[in-house]
Amino acid sequence: MYSFRPYVSKERVYEVVGYKWDNISETVNENMNQIVFLKDNDVICYLYGYPNNTGLEFGFGEYEGDYIKFNSNDLIPFNSTFDDKNQIRHFNYIKE
Repeated sequence: MYSFRPYVSKERVYEVVGYKWDNISETVNENMNQIVFLKDNDVICYLYGYPNNTGLEFGFGEYEGDYIKFNSNDLIPFNSTFDDKNQIRHFNYIKE
């Protein structure tokens, strides 16, 4: 799984993930998610957009570089809350 910082170019996402696929967009705002899920080096899910459109928001805190990466062996602890008013599930990464 990769989570990319806002404003990372499509070309950089393709470079990091290792290949190009259809229907990728660049984020245009600090509040947008751009997360790529892989299985056996294939993209199986691409989460892109504003939390109020997707119903999901992931917060990974501060990290260096264009992206943060987790693999299937990583235990990824999150604090999860639900915003009833806006109908958004928030996942905030808990750094250990």
